[in-house]
Amino acid sequence: MHPHRREGICSRGTGGSTLVRDLVARLQLRTTDPEGRSLLDHVLAAERAHQDAFARALIHSGPPGSPTSFNSKPVVSQGEQFDQALAASWRTSNRPGFATARSPWRS
Repeated sequence: MHPHRREGICSRGTGGSTLVRDLVARLQLRTTDPEGRSLLDHVLAAERAHQDAFARALIHSGPPGSPTSFNSKPVVSQGEQFDQALAASWRTSNRPGFATARSPWRS
């Protein structure tokens, strides 16, 4: 794959990550619940791992038609972990007694 093509794909793929990091940062400012803060840290770590897996897979993929193809397995695996982290933090932020002013997941 042409290097500029990779850069374009990677830069477009970071928009969702930026949104997640912004939402988590907003929620962290309002969260006093230790379990909630831990889950939010887990979301950020899972998001970074997913982005890293995608970037590594993209870098190691060859140009179209080459014998080296895009290995999606690590990306899918990290994506599933990221999804689980998001789901766990969403469930926690919506439970009664969760210590925030308002959940940004609903905004």
